[in-house]
Amino acid sequence: MKRIILWLWLLIKRQLKTPAMLLFLFGMPLACLAIEAVPSMKEQGTPKIGLVVQKEDPVARKTADRLVNGSYSVAFYEAEDEAALRSDIISGKAQHGYIFSAGLQQKLDARAFSASIILVRQNSNFLAYMTNEIVFSEMFCVYGADIALNYVGQSSLFAQMRPQALQMVEKQYEEYGNSKKTFYLDFEMLDQNGGTVQMETAPTVFPIRGVLAVLVMLAGLYGGVWWCSDRQAGMFLSMGMRYRYVSRVLYILVPTVLFALSAELTMALTHTAVFPYELAEMGAYILEILVFVLVLTLLLPDSRLLISLIPVLAAASLILCPVFINVASAIPAADHLSRLLVPYYYLR
Repeated sequence: MKRIILWLWLLIKRQLKTPAMLLFLFGMPLACLAIEAVPSMKEQGTPKIGLVVQKEDPVARKTADRLVNGSYSVAFYEAEDEAALRSDIISGKAQHGYIFSAGLQQKLDARAFSASIILVRQNSNFLAYMTNEIVFSEMFCVYGADIALNYVGQSSLFAQMRPQALQMVEKQYEEYGNSKKTFYLDFEMLDQNGGTVQMETAPTVFPIRGVLAVLVMLAGLYGGVWWCSDRQAGMFLSMGMRYRYVSRVLYILVPTVLFALSAELTMALTHTAVFPYELAEMGAYILEILVFVLVLTLLLPDSRLLISLIPVLAAASLILCPVFINVASAIPAADHLSRLLVPYYYLR
């Protein structure tokens, strides 16, 4: 074990002595801060909708997370508390907001819907009607399965096959709830003659989280190339098979974790992620990258072949995964192709 720890330390030192690695690690936060400072890259053209979760509730928390991380024509964000939300609305930072009351799941279970979710706004506007549909759609994705399972569990219609029925409903609902069929809203602006006119273009929003996800994946691929290159140079010939397997994992993890830490710092400085949930998501993403690159190094043991694959995977991730735009909304087949890329599972 001591030998592995020492080996890990030496690999980290080796990476940190590389000027290019240091440039990337410290350059990512600085570059993203600079990009965010550019007025045209800020989200000032996108209407912001505040969210407040009063006391942690599973349904409210999952719904808020889906809204914050979802891709809509508005930007949901989580305010610190009700007072902060009202202040944001009064100052114009937020168009309006939603307060998920304490014990939301218990209220839904008891069918006590009054004041379960409170809409806070200064005046009536069409945008509130649109976001109402989005909020309740996402809450249905989270809580809808409980409604179906409670009904099957209590109805006499399923008395003879209740366990099988519960299992079937849970499976079917999971597929339905995770699909894109629970909510769809399309807007066009029409002129007086019924013709479509071009809507005003909002300022560009730089997708910091999506770009960082691709960079962290590229770091893992670099680790795979690094290992293949050292193996071809004969560095592991004197080692047993156990240490060869360990070396493959360490070589991939070291640059991946270093880039992930830099990405987390970047997102914390630019306020583009919800903490501490982002830490858990990044941890799972690192493991996904590790497995992905391990498989690639087994299929493509030649470092030159693996290097040639990196630009292809980078371009595919930027195009197919929802980094800049969601191509799957226009080309359904792109959704299936994007599932072959690890950034998809981090950004979904």
